Amino acid sequence: MSVSAQETRPTALELRQRLYLARQVAKTLLWPPSPRNVRRVANVVRSLRSRDRASFAAQPFYAQIEPTTACNLECRFCMNTALPNPRHALSYEQFVNVLDSMPELVAVNLQGLGEPTLNKDLFRMATEARRRGIYVFTVTNLNITERMVEKLANSDFDAINVSLESTDPEKYEWFRVGGDLHKLEQNLRLLGELKKQNGRKFSIGIWTTLTEATIGAIEQIFKFGSRSGVVDRIQFVFLTDKASHVAIYDETLKGQRVQNRKESAARIRAIVRPLGKQYGILATIVEGGCRWPWNGIYVDARGLLAPCCNIKDYHKPLWGDTNKGALPGVWQGPDWVALREGLLTGKPHAACTGCPYATI
Repeated sequence: MSVSAQETRPTALELRQRLYLARQVAKTLLWPPSPRNVRRVANVVRSLRSRDRASFAAQPFYAQIEPTTACNLECRFCMNTALPNPRHALSYEQFVNVLDSMPELVAVNLQGLGEPTLNKDLFRMATEARRRGIYVFTVTNLNITERMVEKLANSDFDAINVSLESTDPEKYEWFRVGGDLHKLEQNLRLLGELKKQNGRKFSIGIWTTLTEATIGAIEQIFKFGSRSGVVDRIQFVFLTDKASHVAIYDETLKGQRVQNRKESAARIRAIVRPLGKQYGILATIVEGGCRWPWNGIYVDARGLLAPCCNIKDYHKPLWGDTNKGALPGVWQGPDWVALREGLLTGKPHAACTGCPYATI
C-alpha cells in the first residue's frame, strides 16, 4: 500500500505532543542555565552531527539502565526466560557510579529484561536522576500490588509506560505467561487516579510489541487506552527478528514475525495517525535504521555495557564494565568504533547479526 504525502504529514495532535515532549526535555537541558547544561546541549549537537562518522568527540546522551533481571512474568518473546539464575539487581551505588561516569546524559530509561519495580532501589534511582536534571522514565508490566502502584504514582519518574500486547485476556496471557489483564487495567486506572489526586505531572503510555497476529487489532489498543482515561501516547514496535532472540521463540511465535517490515511500518503509520486523532492519543511506531551507537548506551543489571538493548552478549567482545570505571573512554574504544563502521558501510558487526535495525 502506498502512503501519500497527506498521510505522512504530522497531524496537529502529533505536533502538539512533540512540542510537549521537546519542552519537557528542554527543561532538563536549558533550565536552570549552567555551564553543565551548556555542555550537555553541545554534546547532543555533536552526537547528532556525527552520524556519518564511526569515531567522534561526544559521549552518550541517552542510557537504558536495567534495574533487575528478576521478573514476575514469563513473556514468550523475552530473553529473560533464557537467563541463568541467580537473577541480578543493580545497586543504588552502581547506578550513581553510572551517572557520575556519564555527566552528559539527558535521558535515562530504567528498564531491561526484568520487572523494574522488583528492584528495591528503583525509586531512589529515579529521584537521583531527576535531581541531576535527567529526564527519567520506565516500562512496567503493571502486574503489581496496589502499594507498588502508589509508589509509582508518588515517584519522580517523568513518564511511566505499560507493556501491553493484546486487549483480549486470553491472548494477553498467552504472550505474557502469568499475567492478568484485569489486574493491569485496574492498576492503570488507579495510577491515573493517584496522579490526578496528587497533582503529579508524569505522562502515562502504552508500549506494544506487534506480531503478524496482532497488527489487525491495533485499534483495540487505542480503545483500551482511551477507556482508561489516562493514556497520553502509544508506542508500537515489531517483534524483533534478531537471531539471538528468535532462538528462544517457540514455533508459534516464530511464525508470527512481521513480514516486509518496511512496508508494514508505512501501512501502520497511515493507520495510527487517524486513530491517534480520533482517540486523542499520540501514537508512533519504532522502525528504521539504528542510532544507538551514536546516541546511547545500555547498562545491564550487573553493570556491564552493551551498544544497545538488543545485544545481550556482553563478553564477545567485552563492551565495558561500569564496575571498572573509565566509562566515557569505552564508548570511543575500538570495538564501538568497529560497530559504527559496520553500520555505516552496510557490513554489520557480528553482534548485530540478524538485527532488522542494522542499517543507518
